[in-house]
Amino acid sequence: MKKFNLFLGFFLISFFITLNSFPNLSLANSTKENLVYIVSIEGTIDLGLSRFIKRVIKEAEPKAVAIIFEINTLGGQVDAATQIKDVILDTSLLTIAYVNKRAISAGALIALSARKIIMAPGSSIGAVEPRPRDEKSISFVKAEMVSTALKTGRPKELAEAMVDKNIEIEGLVKKGELLTLSWQEALNRKFAESEASNMEEVLRLHNLEKAKVIRVSPTWSEDLFRFLVQPIVSSLLLSLGFIGLLVELRS
Repeated sequence: MKKFNLFLGFFLISFFITLNSFPNLSLANSTKENLVYIVSIEGTIDLGLSRFIKRVIKEAEPKAVAIIFEINTLGGQVDAATQIKDVILDTSLLTIAYVNKRAISAGALIALSARKIIMAPGSSIGAVEPRPRDEKSISFVKAEMVSTALKTGRPKELAEAMVDKNIEIEGLVKKGELLTLSWQEALNRKFAESEASNMEEVLRLHNLEKAKVIRVSPTWSEDLFRFLVQPIVSSLLLSLGFIGLLVELRS
């Protein structure tokens, strides 16, 4: 029993730590051609998603001409969103954020980092509320939104108002409220470039309708990593590991 507890403790801790070092899987190398990668960003934004997006962009850069992020999320972790934002801003590919339904909170920062934002009818973007909502967090997230807006050529006052309730924009948002733009408001205020009802229209807007489309899905290791880095799951695994070690030490 002692040996089992010791083994369990070391296994859970080491498994959680070393999972992040799993090798990335990718397609075979090929010359650059008329390829478009499509990636879905949905559910909670977490470090597992960040790892996936980094892998896809690295894989697409030598082969594709564009990458489309189909976004439908209510947000997630700020650190994961900033990592995704950085890698999108750094790539030489044409990056398109297709907001299909909503890009809220961390999702708005990711969409803002793309060179083009396309809104689906009925979609929305904004409400970038950091948690905890203290002065330090607000200052950091607002700076990230503003710098990204300036980098991609979008109105910085709209980006600020999505984070800071003290900013009022006549006709859009009152003081004490966070800004969330409807698809029509985003288009009218030059926060988004165009609208599209489906992916075929998105491709046609950028003369990519004849391109070969590759929809990329996470590998099994990336899905597993996303599951394990969820706060509840990771806390439970680490707790079990340490409990196993403590039981063994007490014995």
